[in-house]
Parts: sequence; C-alpha cells; structure tokens
Amino acid sequence: MSLIKLVARSVIGASKEGYKVGKRLSKLAQLSLTLKVERDKKKSYYKEIGEHVHNDQVSETASSPKIKALRENIVGQERKIKGLVEEINALKQLNSCAYCGYVSKETYQYCPKCSRPRK
Repeated sequence: MSLIKLVARSVIGASKEGYKVGKRLSKLAQLSLTLKVERDKKKSYYKEIGEHVHNDQVSETASSPKIKALRENIVGQERKIKGLVEEINALKQLNSCAYCGYVSKETYQYCPKCSRPRK
C-alpha cells in the first residue's frame, strides 16, 4: 500500500473520530444550557411560593391552590433536572452511585466513596 493511501486512511479515521467528539461536545453544551434554564425555572417557582407564603397566613398556605400548583411545578422541574444531569453524566462517561449519589467514572466496579458495588 502506498504512503499516500496510508496517510489518507489515517486522516479519514481521525476526521471521523473528530466529528464524533465534536458532536458529543455540542450535545453536552446544549444539555448544560438546558440544565441551567430548568434550574432557573425551579428557583423562580420557589421565589413565587415564598411571596405567596409571605402574603398569606400560615393556616391558609397549606390549602392555597396556587401553592399546590407551584409545588407540583417544582417536583416536575426536579425530575427534568435529574434527567438532564443523568444525560450529561452519561455523555461525560460518569455514573452516580445508587446508594450515596457520588459521581465517578463508569469503569469503577465499586463506589470510591461508600465502597458498595456499582450496578
């Protein structure tokens, strides 16, 4: 095989790998931005609850439909945020421990923090 063909194959292989890395980094940046937006939404819900609690009497707070709706929004935001964090960790090839939540490389068989086996 000629030197030119060897170099061409090497360049093509490197460009394919570079494309994959670029695509992964692009997805990671997109997810990180989405995660920030979702966390900001969650903060705004907490702020709004605080304003309502401040304006309402304590006994009326528990039965307030607006506060119930905001609590449901917060739970939904927490689910979205958890999903985004898991997706980002997967792209970074990280895994969180099912027992203590510690985030580390997927290749570990045991959690570096609590020493329990990884699932």
